[in-house]
Amino acid sequence: MKTEKINLKSLEVPTQIQKVQDLLNSEKNTFKYLFFTEHETIVKFIVPLAAQSGMQCSFAPPVDNVWEILVEKK
Repeated sequence: MKTEKINLKSLEVPTQIQKVQDLLNSEKNTFKYLFFTEHETIVKFIVPLAAQSGMQCSFAPPVDNVWEILVEKK
């Protein structure tokens, strides 16, 4: 499955949250998203949302102040 890269860095936090919600709550049966953000708040939002929906989620400490969060629905 191809990983779709989603750059959230240029968006305000509320817009980032809305975009994440829209993507993770979509009707797609499977997907693999790699989110990029500079806000730790987004990490704290994505992880429980993904886990609650049975998706796999992983992230690492930020590099150059940018977080990468991988979310996969199989």
